[in-house]
Amino acid sequence: EALGNLNDPPSALSLENTTITSTQSFSPRWQCLRAIRQRHAQAFVFPDNSDIVLVDPAYHPNVGDHMITVGEQVFVERVLAQPPPQPQEGALRHSRHSVRYRECGYFQASHYAPPCDKMFREDRQNRMSYHQPLEPPPPKIALWHGGGNWGDLWPRIQNFRTQSITQLLLSTTPETNYTIYGMPQSLYFGAPETERENAQHLAQQLGNVTNLQRRLVLTWREHESYERA
Repeated sequence: EALGNLNDPPSALSLENTTITSTQSFSPRWQCLRAIRQRHAQAFVFPDNSDIVLVDPAYHPNVGDHMITVGEQVFVERVLAQPPPQPQEGALRHSRHSVRYRECGYFQASHYAPPCDKMFREDRQNRMSYHQPLEPPPPKIALWHGGGNWGDLWPRIQNFRTQSITQLLLSTTPETNYTIYGMPQSLYFGAPETERENAQHLAQQLGNVTNLQRRLVLTWREHESYERA
């Protein structure tokens, strides 16, 4: 009884309301987190009628990886809570309520999210079910789950990620014309040869993608990973 109902966990505490935020050692860290959030709000602006997919979130026993998934879900909620951007003159106006959020999995999501390949295939088959014939298809945004597995430590996850990103970017159908954001990752290759092969493969596969710099945005969670990427 002292633990309460384990099926109804307590709400998370806000860092602003904890005494630790007032300590001298924590204040600079908290200010840094606030600056990062402000940067996110400027960099991530989703159109009103976006179709957002979180790809391969972590639903497995690693608590740290699962908390990253929770953070990504909260991040999407905060981005959508921002005032919507003003449409260009003559553009169709949509409400925030028209934004669709989904999740799909390749490996880390296990059975808690539908397979991504199946979901993307159904999108192509049902291409007229999400928008009116006279309207353009909704903007497609895919957020690839972050963490510390970009490299050769977890080759199966890496292979799923690079293959699926390549397939989406090379697709020419409106239903799979996604803008891809890789959520913050750590980059590590223990074998230099594997690192070179991975980089060459991506360069060869994505070299002919139109507007690649706008359609693929990779983010990293340390300066070392960023510089190496």
